[in-house]
Amino acid sequence: MTSDNIIRAYLALSFLCGIINIPPTLLHVVQGHSGPGAFGVWAVVLNLLAFVNGLLWRHDAVDRAPIFCDLSSHVSQVGPLGLLIGNCCIMRYLAKIMTPNTTVEDQSEKRRRAVFDYSISFGFPAVLAALSTIFQVARYQVNRYAGCSSASALVWPTFVLSVIWPPIFCGIACGYSFYVSYWLLQRHREIKKLVEFSHTPLNVSRFIRMGALSTTYFFISTPCAVYGTLETLAATGPFVPWFSWATVHNEDNNLSIIRQYPLYQYQLRDWLPIAAGLIVLMFFSFGAESQAFYKKLGLAALRIFTTRQKHMNKSFCISVDVARSHCFKT
Repeated sequence: MTSDNIIRAYLALSFLCGIINIPPTLLHVVQGHSGPGAFGVWAVVLNLLAFVNGLLWRHDAVDRAPIFCDLSSHVSQVGPLGLLIGNCCIMRYLAKIMTPNTTVEDQSEKRRRAVFDYSISFGFPAVLAALSTIFQVARYQVNRYAGCSSASALVWPTFVLSVIWPPIFCGIACGYSFYVSYWLLQRHREIKKLVEFSHTPLNVSRFIRMGALSTTYFFISTPCAVYGTLETLAATGPFVPWFSWATVHNEDNNLSIIRQYPLYQYQLRDWLPIAAGLIVLMFFSFGAESQAFYKKLGLAALRIFTTRQKHMNKSFCISVDVARSHCFKT
């Protein structure tokens, strides 16, 4: 049985990683760093969902939020893949900066890069989530502690639409990682010049931190992806030969069934979003640009509060004056 300390740590870390990483993620999006922006969005969304799920199902596996579970189960299913894709986009961005004889990226190329990064980071997982109904054996599953998750059968569409993609994107990230590492060793004295030549809001410090984030998450996510794939195969199995839609969707397994698992224990995959959130927290949440962004947000909130306070005081004074004039008339 999961101890209360582990449950509290899970809830506290997921809440922390979900809230504190919002400003640096917004900063990446605003500055046009689409890879880190996509990675940060997935980290924030998955951690906030983990926190809400953990609160709602801390003590049982009762089906108490069906609409929320419909959304959460699909997002949680493809979210780890979204993190891997976002990490690949970061590596790809760094690889382009390190590539010799690279032309300066103009505004149209920046837009194309952003469209590609966001499309593959969010669009591709969304397509896989929609197609997952092919191998779903229930509407969703409610687990104690972890909340809503998907319930699947192990048929060949499961391999094509789910199982193979995390290892594939880990392999792509591995290729980019070796490429960046090679050119970093070859051109380490030219980093400042290369970053300045890229004509982006990127500076040397952020370039190094972006590379450190991507490399750190790669070394964490790769063994997790391999282990998670094997774990998924073991939990979803045994393999069922696929003949038609009715192979999976029959009287015992249909999309209206809600499965409940009150004996669930935290799995490695439940901690992966927290690991991603902590990495963002470590490398970007306390940087100089993030602190400046926090200051801007704080000043903006203070201005809004001050303006509303002045408006309320003015309304109060007007109401008092009206009341006084009414008293004098009577």
